[in-house]
Amino acid sequence: MRAFLLALSFLFVLPAAPLFAEEEAETPVPARRIERGEVIREADLRLAAVETRQLRPDSLLDEGAIVGMEARRTLLPGRVISSLALRAPLMVEKNSQVSALYRDGTLELNLLALAQDDGMKGDTVRLTNPSTGNTVYAVVTGPSRARITH
Repeated sequence: MRAFLLALSFLFVLPAAPLFAEEEAETPVPARRIERGEVIREADLRLAAVETRQLRPDSLLDEGAIVGMEARRTLLPGRVISSLALRAPLMVEKNSQVSALYRDGTLELNLLALAQDDGMKGDTVRLTNPSTGNTVYAVVTGPSRARITH
């Protein structure tokens, strides 16, 4: 019994060493505070060793999946980036002027219209012709550009 108590006392006196070594992964994290709406560049990121237990299924481990995306919320330096915190950047902003293209066979018309919705590339947005007040639907093709659908 005395040997058991002696062994038990060593458990409380000696510093506990981890039974298993923590695994780490090199993960891209913000090098600075990235504000909501900012498009992320390579210079905004750095690689950091992060314990794998801190990673979630939505954690982004590839820099290529982060660069060029827009922050949906503020990203803090050194924190793992969630895919839920990013989105493709807006190409058309609500109430902005958009160059809209209409094609039908050989007929091609360009029109400056007012966007009624925000849109990313490939999104369908409503555009209003300021001269007539008519609203049309168009697919966003690039920054401030859209193709009118039939």
